[in-house]
Amino acid sequence: MKKNLDKISSPGKSKSKALLDFALFAMTSPGMKVFRNALRKKLHRSGIIKQQTIDYNQWIAAQADNGKVVSKFANMPRFSILLPVNDTIPDTVIHSITAQAYTNWELFITCTPDGEKQLQQYRVDPRVHISPKQVIPTLSDLLKDELPNATGTYIVLMDQHYALAPHYLYELAKQINSLPDTKIIYTDEDTRNKKGKYSNPIFKPALSPDLLLTHNYIGDVYCMQRAFLNTTLHIHASIQFANVYELLLIVTSTSQLASNILQVLVHKISATIGRRYTEEQHLSTKKAIEAYLQWSKLDATVEPIPGVEGKYRVNFKHTDAPKVSILIPTKDQVTLLKTTLDSVFQKTDYPDFEVILINNNSTSPEFFELVKAYSARHSNFTCIDAHIPFNFSRLINTGAAASKGEYLLLLNNDMEVIHADWLTLMMAYAQKGGVGTVGAKLLYPDDTIQHAGIVLGTGDTATHIYAHMPKDATGYLDAIKTVANYAAVTGACLLCSKENFNLAGGMDNHLEVEYNDLDLCITLVNLGLSCVYLPYVTLYHHESASRGHPMRSKRSYKQHLHDLTVFKKSWQHYLDNDPYYNPNRKIKFTGANTD
Repeated sequence: MKKNLDKISSPGKSKSKALLDFALFAMTSPGMKVFRNALRKKLHRSGIIKQQTIDYNQWIAAQADNGKVVSKFANMPRFSILLPVNDTIPDTVIHSITAQAYTNWELFITCTPDGEKQLQQYRVDPRVHISPKQVIPTLSDLLKDELPNATGTYIVLMDQHYALAPHYLYELAKQINSLPDTKIIYTDEDTRNKKGKYSNPIFKPALSPDLLLTHNYIGDVYCMQRAFLNTTLHIHASIQFANVYELLLIVTSTSQLASNILQVLVHKISATIGRRYTEEQHLSTKKAIEAYLQWSKLDATVEPIPGVEGKYRVNFKHTDAPKVSILIPTKDQVTLLKTTLDSVFQKTDYPDFEVILINNNSTSPEFFELVKAYSARHSNFTCIDAHIPFNFSRLINTGAAASKGEYLLLLNNDMEVIHADWLTLMMAYAQKGGVGTVGAKLLYPDDTIQHAGIVLGTGDTATHIYAHMPKDATGYLDAIKTVANYAAVTGACLLCSKENFNLAGGMDNHLEVEYNDLDLCITLVNLGLSCVYLPYVTLYHHESASRGHPMRSKRSYKQHLHDLTVFKKSWQHYLDNDPYYNPNRKIKFTGANTD
């Protein structure tokens, strides 16, 4: 309760006066709306209000029914499916192809002579071509041997441990007609057991290059435009692709034109997945990442993520350490500020940084004594004055203009550094090509999550995903512990190069209090740069203790509506469709073994 009172209060105002203002505001129509929303969230988190649930298997059956009506398209592409078989294969795999509702396809199977005997029955279909090999080829060999025989304009690479939904190819054709320029198409997937029950759905985001560098979240079944594949193979003729993941890493670095069909159209067959297969997959994942790093000439090491099976952390290395300017806006709040400054100066091992304190109308003598003490103690500490009405964007822009660093780190005055290499780790990613902004995992003092990435279009426009969960909880796709891409990260701890900051036009001065950090991130995402969340960089965040809750009074609520209107005017299309958050994740399923 104390935390909530602190959020309501603000500098220069007693808690009793703040509570009175909030009570008066709560009796107004907008105030009641704010109060109801806050209460609903609290009841949801406590489990008192249960979210409506849907039986997952019933949902999958309904999805399958949607594909029974097959329409004609202006473009009816042919699909060439390449399927390597290195041991016995369930009939359900081949049958899932031959039973496709969309019929313009051909299948090329490579197998051992023993496997060929099992597959003889399928030769009656003229679209099925079986090529026995003495040794199962690598992916490069398969593409070299079978791709020239294929007549399809699109190539489907398939794994023998997966079955296709009956309308898989139909949905591919539909997507191609809708997005003719797309080069790579993938779908959501799940697992099917011997009894035909489905579970463990994986609802995938749009192309997320930094997430893809941790594991193959796209999966082992996907489709590529043949012309694009041919060009890629020609350019990279010297690369011997061992598996589809290695190929994915190369092709996605060549083209960002990838799309995900937001339907579960691929089913992993659990009966075919043994421990040996899983261990081999994990090993091949690590090798694929290492091969890509070597090809890209990126200096980095790869290590398993503790407690997260089959996913990896890439540690980038850089020979240079450009100056970082840490920008901290503040008004008084000496106790909080001292904790922040002490933790930065005492625990940061990054060799070259400066701290710029942006004084926004502070009045307490203790504040000026603190500034005097730090100025005498640290040559890399500066305090600049910004005697303007509070406007977070203007404050940050003022600090950026006074900075000497090549990189800018936005840091709230209520933060606390936990581990010495926090800035070094953030800079390792910020210096990687294609990255716009970098954020960290922020924790409440009770070690629950305050920030682990921001999702758009949920809750009050944007939501801190995994908020209030334990810091080491296992989240969806283990994203709490895995490097991931989001549309935005919080400006409470946000790193970007000054070049990218200027490219975005700095922070939008029209967003005075809220959404300015989201606007910066999305602007750079919209320019093709990634927003990266680093789970292994953690800081404590005493959230909103310095400025109070953004909707604590009638005046602050009016400001909230203003900022929201400005933000929506620019980014409504991202709010309608956050590319990094699959909307199927909003559904609460039963019988699916998913969070």
